[in-house]
Amino acid sequence: FRGYINDPDKLRSDVAVELREVIEKDPLYSPAGNEEQRQRGIWGETLLQNWLDEQGIGYRTENDIRGEYEKTPDALLDEPMMFEGKKIYWVESKASFGDNTEFRYNSRRQLEPYTQIFGPGVVVYWVGKLDDLECPPDVYVQDISILEKKLERIEE
Repeated sequence: FRGYINDPDKLRSDVAVELREVIEKDPLYSPAGNEEQRQRGIWGETLLQNWLDEQGIGYRTENDIRGEYEKTPDALLDEPMMFEGKKIYWVESKASFGDNTEFRYNSRRQLEPYTQIFGPGVVVYWVGKLDDLECPPDVYVQDISILEKKLERIEE
């Protein structure tokens, strides 16, 4: 199916015309929609990395640790840090709005496994979130206002 989306000329001409029209009007699942989502993801990960870099906090990116673990957050901290009185080990970037449906999906697929593998962490929904999200234990939810906050080193 994806092959036809990428090259409608493989289809009968009347079907190809219809498919091109659908692709033009589909903001989510078309190649253009996929590219927009990818760019938004890069934007969010860049915000996260700049925030950590500005604080001098060491971390490894998802690309750095891919293959070492079954699941990999966007930023695995080199050492645990304190965030709003809670110890965290990772930060996940989401360039989407955190509503209940999105959050449940992300929790089941990514966030809960991260807590099992690495410990507590923070997920950042850069374009906002609902205030009443039901968070699993050890998952802390933030929005873009996290940029005004700082992580604290743990004094031993």
